[in-house]
Amino acid sequence: MSFLTPTMAPKNRKPRKQLVDLLFAGKRLDPNADVTALEREIDQLVYDLYLPAALRSGAGRRPDAGGNPNRGRRRQMKLPNPHKLVVEREKIVDYLLNPTHRYGESKARFFSRFGFRVEEWEQLADAFREHGRSHESAQTRESDFGLRYAVEGDLNTPSGRHPQVRTVWQLDEGEVAPRLITAYPPEDL
Repeated sequence: MSFLTPTMAPKNRKPRKQLVDLLFAGKRLDPNADVTALEREIDQLVYDLYLPAALRSGAGRRPDAGGNPNRGRRRQMKLPNPHKLVVEREKIVDYLLNPTHRYGESKARFFSRFGFRVEEWEQLADAFREHGRSHESAQTRESDFGLRYAVEGDLNTPSGRHPQVRTVWQLDEGEVAPRLITAYPPEDL
């Protein structure tokens, strides 16, 4: 049996070591200390460290026409580091809520129907982060830029309604949390 051993950039080693040191220090000071939050964070870091290597291994899979054995691979999971999801202002204001954007126009109409407005773009950003934290990834695939996750489920809205939405997140190489790439309503699925 062979094990995948991921490589870790030196800049990423220090924060991980500090978390482990903090956990051990807390237990040394008080053996009954509740360190479950630190344990969960370390578990997530380990998960994030090994998942990309496991997806790239492609063991037992036939490559697609482009030679990538992982393109389109389906896998149900939560997004990595969900408490750190990135939603950029420009993605919301200049694209998803922009009624004059070539590709964002229909999305802007859709999200506006549920009470989202450019002036309060943070509401939509928060709703997307909650969407990413609350639902399983319906699909994960490796792209040329990093892992992409498609998350489908209800979206909390200012109107109180909960439309079905697909959000697409990308974990860029070297980053610790996914960033929002796009979002769209079910009729576009």
